[in-house]
Amino acid sequence: MVPQQFNDAPQPRTLLTIEQFRQQLQFRKPVRGKAWIDVQDFSNEEITQKWELDDALKHMDNSRYGPVNFLNIRTLRDNVVPWELEGLADYRVLQEASDRAGVAKDNRQGLNFPDSFALWGKQGTWSFPHVDKHGLYTAVLCEQGEKLWFSWSLDDKELENWAKDRERGEKYEPSQAGFPVLMRNGDLLIQPPGTVHAPASVTNVIMTGYFFWSSRTMNTTARCALLDLEHPNITNEDVQPELGGRLKHLAHASKLRLQPYNWGEEDLEEFQRLEQVSSAQQPSLSYSINLLLVGS
Repeated sequence: MVPQQFNDAPQPRTLLTIEQFRQQLQFRKPVRGKAWIDVQDFSNEEITQKWELDDALKHMDNSRYGPVNFLNIRTLRDNVVPWELEGLADYRVLQEASDRAGVAKDNRQGLNFPDSFALWGKQGTWSFPHVDKHGLYTAVLCEQGEKLWFSWSLDDKELENWAKDRERGEKYEPSQAGFPVLMRNGDLLIQPPGTVHAPASVTNVIMTGYFFWSSRTMNTTARCALLDLEHPNITNEDVQPELGGRLKHLAHASKLRLQPYNWGEEDLEEFQRLEQVSSAQQPSLSYSINLLLVGS
């Protein structure tokens, strides 16, 4: 984590406020008709539903109403890439890899679009322990408020055992001890792939996030992606249909060690076994991806 007081950026981060979030959401309302927002309602079994924006804002403002999360908000920032990652090509492979010809002006779809998000949580909101989908790194900036980011650092075997426990419905949290990270205004957290975490809103809080892969750790990413495809209940996000094509692109690129990327010290031969990709292999998920490890 990079606490605000230790941030040595060339220019201080300009942080957004809850009032700016409110104003921007209201600005995005259409001239005619209603605006809708995804709301996670903790008084209704945490079910995520679409609420009319004005009603959602009234609920957020009234302390007598229970906690809610506003999800899937289009980010207010022009540039969501933290300055710590700017100009580092290795952390752009998610945006550059393509499951088809990828030199067009706009290749932003599916897995790499959106690669950013914004959240607005009311005091008292929380999440069950989960991992972010598909072996993604997550960079999350606390704009205003306080967030308790409880995490578990697990090795591959511990992560797999936890995933199996979740699938059997035996327990939500890993058996190993976790650790809390308290985030305040301006704090930046960069979370590695496969990190089990359970954030909670200590106060009303707004966050901006950014997803990415790194060419140096694609083997780790592929293993984590395969795990959440085999155990979909360990993540709270849907499978992206083009995941396999992008992994295939990067397996090919890593075999040739294509520049300008650094392919790291991981076992690339293991990653390069990800050569065949097929969709709809799991009957329960019509758009699921099944990764076949050739030779394993």
